[in-house]
Amino acid sequence: VPSSSGTPAPTGSPPKVITATATGKDPHGIWSVRARYPQLAAPDLPMAATVNQDVAADIQAQIQAFEVGPAADQQEPGKVNTLNCSYTVALIRPDLASFILTWVDDTSGAHPSTTIETINYDLTQGTRLAFSDVFSDTTGATAILSQQSRDLLHAVLGADYDPVVVNSGTVPDCASSSDATASCPVSTGSNFGTWALTKNGLEVIFQEYQVGAYADGHPSVVVPWSALAGVLKADGPGAHLAGA
Repeated sequence: VPSSSGTPAPTGSPPKVITATATGKDPHGIWSVRARYPQLAAPDLPMAATVNQDVAADIQAQIQAFEVGPAADQQEPGKVNTLNCSYTVALIRPDLASFILTWVDDTSGAHPSTTIETINYDLTQGTRLAFSDVFSDTTGATAILSQQSRDLLHAVLGADYDPVVVNSGTVPDCASSSDATASCPVSTGSNFGTWALTKNGLEVIFQEYQVGAYADGHPSVVVPWSALAGVLKADGPGAHLAGA
C-alpha cells in the first residue's frame, strides 16, 4: 500500500464523486456480480485519474476473487450466487477522500455475508493512506481506539452489549508486544483495520460477529480527533482534520 508523506491544507472545492458500475454474469446463470463504486470527476485535480484507477483495480480484484472462488459453488439447487457492492462517502475534500465499500456475498445456504472495506486517499499525492500516515504512535493509537470503542459501543449496541465479545473484538492487536516502542502494523483484518477519515474523528467499523451477533450487523463508532490528539502525525491528515 502506498504511503503519503504528508497532507497539506485543502484549497479550492472538493472534487465531485460519481458512481461507476462493474457487472459480470455466468453464461449458465450460476452467478452474477454488480458493483457500484466511487470515481472522482475532477478534471482540475492532477491525481484524480490515479485514484480512480486504484479504486477500479481494487473492485476488479474483489470481483475476480469471487469469480474464481465461491461463485461457481452452487450450494442450493437453482440459487444464483451473487456478489454486490455499494459505497458511501465518509469524507471528500480537495486533499482527502475516504470511501466505505459494502460487499454482500450471497453464496451460502444460510444468510448473506457482508464485509466492509474502507479506502482512504491523499488526493494531493494520489496515494492510499495507511494507518501509519495518520498516527505517529500507532501502538498508542490502537490503545486509545480500544478504550474509546468499548465506551462508545455501549450506546451503539444497547442491550446487545456483551463485554466479553466487545473486549475480544477491540483488543489492540499489538497489545501483547513486549516492546512498548514497537510500531503497531494495523492492516485489513486486524481489530482496527477498517477505518475511515471523517471531519469529526476516525470512524472505526467492525465486521460481522466482531463485537456482536449477526443481527447487530456492522457497528461503527467515531473516535473524536481530540481523543487522538496526542498520537496524531503532525503533518498527517488527522491533524489537519482536527485543526479544521
